Amino acid sequence: MAIQLRVMSSKITPRRKKKRSSAAISGAALLLAFLIITAGLAACSADPAEQVFNKAEKSLGLGAHLEAISQYSYVLGKYPASRSAPTSQYRIAYIYNKHLNDKKKALEAYSTLLLIYPSSAFVADALSDMATIYSQADDHAKSIEFYQRLLKERREGRDEVQYLIATEYILLNDFKQAHIELMELLKSGASARLTPNVYLQIANVYYIEGRHNEAVEWYGKAADGFPDTDAGHEAGLGVARALNESGRPLESLAALKAMESQAGYKNKGSARALAETIEKRLAEEKRAPDAARGRR
Repeated sequence: MAIQLRVMSSKITPRRKKKRSSAAISGAALLLAFLIITAGLAACSADPAEQVFNKAEKSLGLGAHLEAISQYSYVLGKYPASRSAPTSQYRIAYIYNKHLNDKKKALEAYSTLLLIYPSSAFVADALSDMATIYSQADDHAKSIEFYQRLLKERREGRDEVQYLIATEYILLNDFKQAHIELMELLKSGASARLTPNVYLQIANVYYIEGRHNEAVEWYGKAADGFPDTDAGHEAGLGVARALNESGRPLESLAALKAMESQAGYKNKGSARALAETIEKRLAEEKRAPDAARGRR
């Protein structure tokens, strides 16, 4: 019986191995088929322009700007509907703007992006770049136009855009509108980082308009409210200038001397220079009547 059982066992064993082997082969075949199908789907869904786009990115990184433009242009011409196309259009504009300093071609490329890819993630960057280009070209009205478009596009950082709009109005000598924009910023709640500059610019507008008493007030708000900021330090000088311009030179000198003695004040050199100018003028004004009396 023992021998017979062994024989039965020897017959059964190879059959089990065969079944396991067949199951393993079937599993491997299914896995292979799955991988082939997955790879095929991935290939179908991949960006057809990716290879050329990656070459363009590499060229840009190496500083081969004209070559990069050529490669990005190939992507746009061959695969205008690809995922890489909007990025390629922005890169072309950016290269002309930042690297080749060809502002005309940069504006043309940015405009193409806005026209053909209006839903692109680069629209806000394009509007900002265009506004900056026009501002640098002293076309402040056009700059405001693009900043206003950017204001509609942005969800975050809107206060910074409105601040830039206000500064463009100042450069355009439209002080009334600049004042409106700046006051609106204070009402709507500018960021903590931006608020000192808003106060400073309001004071600057009053100073430019010759409204020196209002300028003194707003420079004072900036200087006293934000003493540890660059805007606060600049506002301190503004107080002294506005006091001097409003016919209060002695008050101006007192403010300047206080600044000079203040630890950590960044504009001590400018404060000293202004103080010397005022002192010299006061001395000349004092000598003038004495000289006149001497001639008599």
